[in-house]
Amino acid sequence: MSLSDLRREIDRIDNALADLLCRRAELARQIGEGKRAQQSAIHDPGREDAVLAHVSGLARDPLTAADMKRVFRAIIAICTRVQKHVRGRRT
Repeated sequence: MSLSDLRREIDRIDNALADLLCRRAELARQIGEGKRAQQSAIHDPGREDAVLAHVSGLARDPLTAADMKRVFRAIIAICTRVQKHVRGRRT
């Protein structure tokens, strides 16, 4: 593959990742609405630990388990912010 072919493939993957991240954030928003209705805490350390353990097991070369955890900690932080935004709404 040429350099431009490789970059086009990365662009396609980036598009797919962006779509999946938006879908994940939408699900997190819906979970936030459920938590608001149940008056549950937004942060769930047990669930976060389970997600991080799961994704670290999905790592494969050239990514390490630590790489996967680093990426998903950022994703979880963003989704937590989405849930906090829902919690702050008065609707």
